[in-house]
Amino acid sequence: MLLKEVEVRRGVASWIGPLMGSAIGLGLMAVGAGTLYQALSEAQEQRRYPPPGTLADVGGHRLHYLDMGKGGPTVILDSGLGCSMLDWCYIQPEVARFTRVCAYDRAGYGWSEPGPKPRSAQRIVDELLTLLTRANIPGPYILVGHSLGGLHMQLFARQHPELVAGVVLVDASPFDQRQRVPGPARKKWLLQQLRWQLFCWSSPLLARLGIVRIQKRLQRPKTGPSRYPSTVQPIAEALRLRSSAFDWTLGEARAIERSEAELRAAPAFPLVPLIVLAAGNSSSGTLQQLWLQLQTEQAQLSPESSLRIINQSGHFIQINQPTSVIQAIRDIVVMYEHRHSDKCTTRRYGP
Repeated sequence: MLLKEVEVRRGVASWIGPLMGSAIGLGLMAVGAGTLYQALSEAQEQRRYPPPGTLADVGGHRLHYLDMGKGGPTVILDSGLGCSMLDWCYIQPEVARFTRVCAYDRAGYGWSEPGPKPRSAQRIVDELLTLLTRANIPGPYILVGHSLGGLHMQLFARQHPELVAGVVLVDASPFDQRQRVPGPARKKWLLQQLRWQLFCWSSPLLARLGIVRIQKRLQRPKTGPSRYPSTVQPIAEALRLRSSAFDWTLGEARAIERSEAELRAAPAFPLVPLIVLAAGNSSSGTLQQLWLQLQTEQAQLSPESSLRIINQSGHFIQINQPTSVIQAIRDIVVMYEHRHSDKCTTRRYGP
């Protein structure tokens, strides 16, 4: 009986080894195929969708920007975490009808090249200032920032008040939001943060293996209407699926605490017009109440400020309700014009 058991075990071992080898081989082939698919797709998309704007060197790497319109003050548009300048596709052409407006991609996003780390707010503000100087885009500026981009624009305004004509914060990230989450809502908030952190850490590898792209293709028939115009949607999707975009989303996410500390240490907010746009439908319950409270506090940074709650919008106000952002920018342009004579209106300030 014992001999028979030994023979059976030997027989099982004789086919388990080759089976495991085959499984490993198939796994490696799948990884190789996914990686190749991702690389070929990115190369094809880069040829299909060239940069719509200009690339300017900011010290070892180049940033992409799109400059439109004439006049002043010049509007500068900064996107949220993981987003490209295409998030302003509804805003920039309309603003260009009444003043100059520049949208750009931070390092690693859109058509911009990767930059040095850490990707904190201070580095991003320094790179933006260098870009505006080398691209010959003079101030004064109306700084418009969405989400994390709002934190960047606020730091820019605090450090370079002489260059700023006004600020529009579009559902912008407060620098103390994590410390303010109340006890009853903290568990829900922590779970959201955990999911986000898992996504940030895993997505660069999954993107390089082609898994994110394949998943996106499989989900396409089930997805709802695009948030972008039909001409912009395929470009935006191609940019989002680039492996490097996930790398730099993680890089900025890891630097958020440092960015918040940099803003806390900065000088006071300048005496310039400030309009805060807050999404009325970005969350629910206690978290939504906290978000609106934080937006209200941001609106108190300047004595010349206003809070506008956009009730029919989620976090991406510039896409859900673009007219509210356009109007806020126009309002600050009008304020600036009313304060300056014809002589002062034509004066330009270099960064």
